[in-house]
Amino acid sequence: PEAPVCLDVVVDGAVVVQTLASRYRADLARAGLGSGRHGFAVRLPALPGGAGVLEVRRSADAALLGRVRPAAAA
Repeated sequence: PEAPVCLDVVVDGAVVVQTLASRYRADLARAGLGSGRHGFAVRLPALPGGAGVLEVRRSADAALLGRVRPAAAA
């Protein structure tokens, strides 16, 4: 769908940021993924040193879209 999608950024099970996926990305447009307006950017708050898992979930139904374990700060 072409509608913007609300996303939750979740750290260790707690929502820390919500954002709207509506930014243009040329690579998505070239790949034929709609208009390419599905990108997003967020600034995360300072995370505790032991933050374990960062997830991106669709706000409407909590569907998991991605998961990473942040690298420890050097």
